[in-house]
Amino acid sequence: MDSQGRRLACGHPNGDLTLWDVEASKVLSRFAVHRAAVACVKFDSAERLVLTGGDDWTVGVWEFPSGQSKANLRGHSSRVTAIALSPSGRYAVSAGGWDQTILIWDLTSFKCVASHRSAWFDVTHLSLSPDERWLLSAGGDGWIELWDFAMALAADNQQPPAEPVV
Repeated sequence: MDSQGRRLACGHPNGDLTLWDVEASKVLSRFAVHRAAVACVKFDSAERLVLTGGDDWTVGVWEFPSGQSKANLRGHSSRVTAIALSPSGRYAVSAGGWDQTILIWDLTSFKCVASHRSAWFDVTHLSLSPDERWLLSAGGDGWIELWDFAMALAADNQQPPAEPVV
């Protein structure tokens, strides 16, 4: 759901995405976004983009509400189970469930600018702090990791820090 509670994006097992106007109880559009199930969906803070993670190992970036594709981000080797967006709207973070990778994408260039390897399988949740300093990852196994997001962006070699902060 968007930040105002007016729009809803629903992913489907067949790879489709449906965009809804909640107030009017009306479908705005429905279109194919992945070749396999849509596992996660997120609106950007400006509500201009919708990001989707799929069982086809990709992150889709779509204009809202037209559904026009902006990018298909590849880098995971398993289904994408979680997406977070930075408050500034410049960065997206995605987690590959079983590949243990957390990738940071620059949404101006649509390139991966940093990566982390989680100690735990099946990362299911990602969240960025309002000041974009910290990245929290959590999994179905109950573990939580806190990463220094600012430090990851400052590094230009795409190598993760050896250990999470917490």
